[in-house]
Amino acid sequence: MGVFFGFGVAFFVAAPSWALSAALQHNGVAVSFAEVMIGLAIVYGLIVCALALSGFIAFARGRLDRGRLWLAKAALFAALPLMAFFSLNAMQAAWP
Repeated sequence: MGVFFGFGVAFFVAAPSWALSAALQHNGVAVSFAEVMIGLAIVYGLIVCALALSGFIAFARGRLDRGRLWLAKAALFAALPLMAFFSLNAMQAAWP
């Protein structure tokens, strides 16, 4: 399972982040790859917060089915990076 997370991170996170940081550096913006990754992590965290807020708003309006759906999405979106982190660390620790 960790291999799939590794491929997903390599192709859908690292490559666009590297391209974005290279494009910004080429246009005179002093930004590093790590700063772009931090920015993407902040945006991802805001998306998770927006999903959770949508769930709480749906609960407040009495739409329990929609509220559960939004909160389940928020939980999934919050769990995916943690699963990737732990599985990649486990793969690195078990590598011969």
